[in-house]
Amino acid sequence: MDFVLGSRMMGGGFGGCTINLLKTNSIEKFQNYLEKAYFNKFGIHPEFIHVTPSEGAGIL
Repeated sequence: MDFVLGSRMMGGGFGGCTINLLKTNSIEKFQNYLEKAYFNKFGIHPEFIHVTPSEGAGIL
């Protein structure tokens, strides 16, 4: 998947989730691929939460 720029697994002991950095024009393609593979493996539809990074904390 050349549209995935980075990925990390978090909280794997409790079901877990991943955070994925994707090329903007490939979000839907990635989500469709992952949803199908996850459902075929576990019989569960995953939940996707779209976020946009920001500058983060700073001095006010």
